Amino acid sequence: MRERQKCVAPRALPRGRSLRVALFALGAATLPSLATALPFWLKLPENVSTYGGQIDGLFYLILWITGVIFVVVEALLIFFLFRYRRREGKPARYTHGSNRLEVIWTIVPAVICVVLAMMSRRSWAEIKQSMPQGAMNVEIVAEQFAWNLRYPGADGKLNTPDDVQSLNQMHIPVGRPVVVSLKSKDVIHSFFLPEFRVKQDAVPGMTTRIWFEATRVGNWEITCAELCGLGHYRMKGFITVETPENFEKWLADQAAEAAKEADQSS
Repeated sequence: MRERQKCVAPRALPRGRSLRVALFALGAATLPSLATALPFWLKLPENVSTYGGQIDGLFYLILWITGVIFVVVEALLIFFLFRYRRREGKPARYTHGSNRLEVIWTIVPAVICVVLAMMSRRSWAEIKQSMPQGAMNVEIVAEQFAWNLRYPGADGKLNTPDDVQSLNQMHIPVGRPVVVSLKSKDVIHSFFLPEFRVKQDAVPGMTTRIWFEATRVGNWEITCAELCGLGHYRMKGFITVETPENFEKWLADQAAEAAKEADQSS
């Protein structure tokens, strides 16, 4: 006689384990939404560029992940210091540890790093590797201790006689991408616009391109984020974001002033 096949129901997870899995999933789902829930002293500078939010999201996500790991590790350290402290009459017991735990705390950080790398790679390609179409070109040559800016003149080309030059004063129109070609005359400098989430080294003998687009009008500082000499502290410029009409007027005024000075010197 054939034996009856028994239907075995899937075994349910223990209640405690199910709760831990649910809490972990809930934490993973809500972690991105908590990215901006930080005290004021951990807030980033104001964001005034189109891709600033994307960079801030990655930064806050990494900050939360590393912050949670730090708190957990330090809490365990304090617990073990108390739990396994030296006590009279109780001999020490040596243990090898847990292979399962070692595998877990090796695989989990590796997965986190791979996911963060993939997320960062997309932002890197968008910001560093592809320049937007129809952008305005500006050349900036850094030197100890100033920023020399050059705008294309009426012909729309850089490094021609009608170029408009400026010292430590950068003007750009709001809502239009700007591609900056960075160079250096002497040492390594770093073109840093915190509010625009822009930081790019200017290296002697190289031309490095970076782009950004302002989202509102205003005035901010240009700083050098690389120690470039004794006068590093005073290597400061200013960036003014204005309406397209005001920018064109400023550019025309600068060109007219340069032409006037050239006529007077000739």
